Amino acid sequence: GEQAPAVARHRAILAGWMTASGEAAEALPLLEGALEILAPALNAADPRLALARLELGRALAVLGRHAEAEPLLLEGHERLAAIRPAGHRELRTAARYLVECY
Repeated sequence: GEQAPAVARHRAILAGWMTASGEAAEALPLLEGALEILAPALNAADPRLALARLELGRALAVLGRHAEAEPLLLEGHERLAAIRPAGHRELRTAARYLVECY
């Protein structure tokens, strides 16, 4: 229903904390499931979608799956850069995830 995107976004946030706590493998299915709900439900320019992609990219990078992570991280950063002012917290986070990937 209407709450599905909100629940999916909260799962993505939880998964981000899991990744930060060293549980990237456990976070991965939560992130993939969240994106399955968010992608068709939200406009492609929606920051919630960009942030979920960033979290998935980060988890993949932590797991050493850099080839899969890089496009997600770049896309998330580009989408946020189009709608957020320079220096915005979300842009700084996206840039940090990219640096960590490399």
